[in-house]
Amino acid sequence: MKTLKLSLALLAAAVLSAFLLKKSPGQDEARALIQARYQDQLAEFTAGIDQLEQAVLSADTGRQFQQALEQAFRECRRRYKQVEYLAAYLDAEFIRDFVNGPPLPALERNTGQLSVLEPEGLQVIDEIVFGGEAVSQRDELLLLIRSLQSHVRRFARFQASAVLNDRQIFEAIRQQVIRVFTLGVTGFDTPASGNAMPEAFTAMTALDEALRCYDSQLQAADAKLAAELRGLSASCLSYLRKNQDFDRFDRLEFLRQFINPLYKLTLDAQLALNIETIYDATVIPQAVNYFSDNVFKPDFLNAHYYAKLEQAEYNDTMLKLGRLLFFDPVLSGSNDRACASCHKPELAFTDGRAKSTAFNFQGSVKRNSPTLINAIFADRFFYDLRVKVLEDQIEHVITSEEEFHTSFKEVFRKLNSSGEYRRLFTEAFPGFGGKPINRHTLSTALAAYLRSLVGFNSAFDRYVRGESASLPPAAHRGFNLFMGKAVCGTCHFAPTFSGLVPPLYSENESEVLGVPANTDTLQPLLDSDMGRIHGIIRESAEFYRRSFKTTTVRNVALTAPYMHNGVYNTLEEVVEFYNRGGGGGLGLEVPNQTLPFDALHLNRQEQEDIIAFMRALTDTSGMTGAPRYLPLFEDDPSLGNRKIGGEY
Repeated sequence: MKTLKLSLALLAAAVLSAFLLKKSPGQDEARALIQARYQDQLAEFTAGIDQLEQAVLSADTGRQFQQALEQAFRECRRRYKQVEYLAAYLDAEFIRDFVNGPPLPALERNTGQLSVLEPEGLQVIDEIVFGGEAVSQRDELLLLIRSLQSHVRRFARFQASAVLNDRQIFEAIRQQVIRVFTLGVTGFDTPASGNAMPEAFTAMTALDEALRCYDSQLQAADAKLAAELRGLSASCLSYLRKNQDFDRFDRLEFLRQFINPLYKLTLDAQLALNIETIYDATVIPQAVNYFSDNVFKPDFLNAHYYAKLEQAEYNDTMLKLGRLLFFDPVLSGSNDRACASCHKPELAFTDGRAKSTAFNFQGSVKRNSPTLINAIFADRFFYDLRVKVLEDQIEHVITSEEEFHTSFKEVFRKLNSSGEYRRLFTEAFPGFGGKPINRHTLSTALAAYLRSLVGFNSAFDRYVRGESASLPPAAHRGFNLFMGKAVCGTCHFAPTFSGLVPPLYSENESEVLGVPANTDTLQPLLDSDMGRIHGIIRESAEFYRRSFKTTTVRNVALTAPYMHNGVYNTLEEVVEFYNRGGGGGLGLEVPNQTLPFDALHLNRQEQEDIIAFMRALTDTSGMTGAPRYLPLFEDDPSLGNRKIGGEY
């Protein structure tokens, strides 16, 4: 036994020695330089907040005061952007809550009671400084700045003892590449100042400086890769420097020529330098597949993570079983209603109705049927975000009097009367012995099928990935509008174009839009559905009244009618609603509307271009087929005439 232990120890030492020999010389110096620069720039950011405070305290008034205030704030933001990639990586929640989160109230995390966090930080200050009334709001502005001072000083003290490693630096760089594109050049970060483009340049400059610290080591490991990465980063900065007009900035060109290539090459560099990845550091599942080299690849997001399904337990039988269950009306109390009744594959898994037909034709359900393609990419389900796991969502459907109107006990009784279902459940879930049909296995099988409904192979996706040479000019212009002037991309985040928030993609947002109950723009009526405020009891905050999950705009060409109540029949109506400023822009009283009230001033051509872009996001390939048969029920012949996909 001692000999075996000694052999294993020698083997481990040899493996470690081989790894250390591979490690490029000078890597420690690169890391130390980045860490020292980070500490210095945190101090600069803190000093920038102090200077902003002094600008507010000055005796100046009028235009002189406003100019000094704007200049001090822009400089403060510039200094923040220098450290953002590391600060937001090292403590994302703190940065969001206290430094640079959206200017909206939020609920305090990890508490059993309703506790509201009022918005604070740079984006709130941005709205006041550039909102036209900074003089009258001096006291409020001063309180916000001093609170920011306190938080950042505390953060800097904590960060002084933090020790960075190379893996963290490269992960932070790659997250920032995503952040610059999804939250930076879209204007999300700069709600009133319009300072998005200079800040993007600063943020990307910080990444360039960090990567240059590894340049000599990378040249030794792979000279061609080092030159390619160095040249690409320099070209990116040159492009940003020359293209500072927010409305005219070509975001699609920026994505294709710089964002996706940088995302790939930074991973290549990390691997070439033998720097460990997140998978070497933890076995905890991750939302983002770190080895994906393109933000618009089908494998960029980890569908298994969202399905709460370990990849090792996923098998073909489980997928086949989930697909059969989805199309089998045996899950309903009347045996004539299936999941596919309201989620028809040919309509991108919607049903073409404003609101789906209720059980036994007793009216309709409360809300529009959303697409299931890419629906797995969410941490919450239903329009009001009331459930966090698919098992609970399935329970709502099965027990709802408007939907399946039955119980798990009755569903299990029926499924157990089918030899084929018993066999499929046993094969799909071998660890459950003699009782494989239960709530967990039923919901997991359906989740496995939902996990297969992933559509990132649209004409737009293929063009972005360089797999096709062209995209219609209208769609090109529409994407730039969607991600820029029209501010759609500040709620419908790339690449899902839903409310799944980058760069971690672990949280869904909801929005208060003021959706009307009718299409009469002269006498509009506000829809009566209260949304998220009635979702989860501990989230029944007033700012969630009429707040609904931000769903994807992928496949919208197939999913009319639109909005949670199906009020709009065409994409033209939807775009016009947003163009006018939502419910508030229509003249409705919508407290806490998160969509800006002001009109977007999109002309007819611009609106048509946005629609052209959304149509270019259509992809149902490989997902529209239904099973050719449903399992027999030997023990209950009355179930033999079920219709695939249900009767209604």
